Amino acid sequence: MIKSKEYHKTEKDIEDEAKQIKKSQKNPKDFAPLYNQYYLQIFKYVIKRVKDENDAAEITSDIFAKALFQIGKFKFKGFPFSSWLYRISSNEITDYYRKNQASKYVRVTEDQLNYLLDNAEDEIIIKSDKEEKFSQIITSLEILSDDDLELIELRFFENRSFKEIAEILNLTEGNARIKTHRSITKLKNNI
Repeated sequence: MIKSKEYHKTEKDIEDEAKQIKKSQKNPKDFAPLYNQYYLQIFKYVIKRVKDENDAAEITSDIFAKALFQIGKFKFKGFPFSSWLYRISSNEITDYYRKNQASKYVRVTEDQLNYLLDNAEDEIIIKSDKEEKFSQIITSLEILSDDDLELIELRFFENRSFKEIAEILNLTEGNARIKTHRSITKLKNNI
């Protein structure tokens, strides 16, 4: 079966997940398969945004605790469960920075920087060698707002569709597209 371009999942995967969510809503013990399926994915998302591994593990634990306690309120709308977890993650990371007054942190790989350059090439044009390009982009990413950084991260580093970004950030799809374009423009202007 072909995976959905929008969600990285097949329709059957999403339907099976909906069934597991319903079971979890009736019995919290049935939350374990969802936890097992998404823990590493969410931890990787958090560790990219939080420098300390222990803090990232604690935030990830908080995310799943909130998800478990709120699972009864979850309403399935055809989106993967991960979209809801990413929304909780985004809020938890924001709370972490607010509480700790910590400096924003960005962790990106060379592959992610290449993907950003390849897929935002019309927006980001730098006349220099590859290493210098990467350095300029990293410096620019560090001075973006948390919201701009999150949009770029979801779109270019997590490879999420605008539809899924909209669900994660509680935006319309059109608004997600516009805000992402503006974030890329800010990135370009900071280079």
